[in-house]
Amino acid sequence: MKKSYTLLLAAIILFVGFTQYKSSTEEFVYEDASIFYDSGIAVVQINDLYGCIDKSGNIVLEPQYDEIIYNSEHNIQVRLKDHYGLINVDGSMILEPKYEEIGLFLPKSLVRIKYNGMYGYIHQDGRVIIEPKYEDADLFFRGDMAAVRDNGKWGFIDRNGRLVIEPKFDEVNDFRENLAAVKINGKWGYIDKTGNYMIQPEYDKASGFTEGFAPVSVRGKWGYIDKKGKFLIKPKYSHAFDFSEGFAVVIAETSEGPKVGYVDNKGTMIIEPAYDIGHDFRDGSAKVKIERGWGCIDKKGEFVVAPEHAELEHYYGSLFAFMPYDGTNKRGLLDKSGKIVIEARFDTIDISNYEMGIISDNGKYGLIDITGKVLLEPQFDEIDTSVSKDSIRVKLHDKYGFINTEGKMIIEPEYDDAGIFHEGLAAVKISGKWGFVDENNQLVIKPRYDQVGGFYNGLASVKFNGKWGYIDNKGKKVL
Repeated sequence: MKKSYTLLLAAIILFVGFTQYKSSTEEFVYEDASIFYDSGIAVVQINDLYGCIDKSGNIVLEPQYDEIIYNSEHNIQVRLKDHYGLINVDGSMILEPKYEEIGLFLPKSLVRIKYNGMYGYIHQDGRVIIEPKYEDADLFFRGDMAAVRDNGKWGFIDRNGRLVIEPKFDEVNDFRENLAAVKINGKWGYIDKTGNYMIQPEYDKASGFTEGFAPVSVRGKWGYIDKKGKFLIKPKYSHAFDFSEGFAVVIAETSEGPKVGYVDNKGTMIIEPAYDIGHDFRDGSAKVKIERGWGCIDKKGEFVVAPEHAELEHYYGSLFAFMPYDGTNKRGLLDKSGKIVIEARFDTIDISNYEMGIISDNGKYGLIDITGKVLLEPQFDEIDTSVSKDSIRVKLHDKYGFINTEGKMIIEPEYDDAGIFHEGLAAVKISGKWGFVDENNQLVIKPRYDQVGGFYNGLASVKFNGKWGYIDNKGKKVL
């Protein structure tokens, strides 16, 4: 009898253990699942439609939409067929999904909307500030004013939605240094932020002001004016560009054809036209190209980097990536004085995120810092610095691991695939299944999932047997 009781107890334990495992993985119900955002909600898909849940699994927004775009902790953008609306994070409706477009939520600016082909604006909280009535409208990318078009004419509104300048112009440019170039009756002039002309429209073409001057064109030639409309340089160049560090690039016709030179803010041709291509001054030097190759000049027009390079690209700060004419197609680094920092021995040198760069040689990748110091010689098949400032995902022989920003190994490449470290854990793939490791490479959550998302706000989305759910950082099923 005692033996039978023991067998029965073992069977019960086995059954309960199996049931717990099954409930921890096989009762997921979502067809798709996002991360949990800071507001405490996540986007999930049920029966092909999207809604939102909280961390207890309660439905905050019934699944009824074809798409949900999380804008911020305040509101959610939803799509129903081809129309968009806004929902509060508590599920209450802000804007019915009837708009063809709801634009970007840029900081401290109005958001553009489109309805029946016309544009208007809403506040960040979803309140309609300007009903859709304009034929076209700009975003508030920079500055405190945006251009709008009505009956074929352009004007300006401010960030409060007030029509500051009545639409009456054929074309407008953005405000720069408090003036905007505008076109009316075929001519360009400049207005202030009240709409008053500061410079009458008399130019065939016009650009914005930089460092107090603007390029303008009359009868096919370009010159510069100041903010009173007085010519600094009368129109005589084939083209003229913005000022930078007191100098501007101009293209002048010479006996050898069009050449690039530089004028200063006194109107003097300080560096004679002699270059095929010229860039703006940056930190006291400008990149130029002549027949022999690329180099850099100072503000006296003297070469500080000899024009002998097949390529010369800005890397970081005062450093340039260069490729010499030696047939090797290798690149190195030099500073703006022409001093070699790294000899030309890499196939590529590219700045990446977190103030470091990636170097490559013969299909292998390594790391350098922003000073040109080699942190890690090229040795990996892939390096991804774009995902984390603390750990960098690397690939070697079809296996993934992690190094730190100094190039030192954190986790040897041993996984079939890997995600990123977030909240102390990174997803790793072994034999077709995903789990999670900590920064000591301890397998905290065993690989059993078909797909996973990273940990955000304590939970990770995981997929098992075709359905998505959520687990905590111990691997316990939460939703």
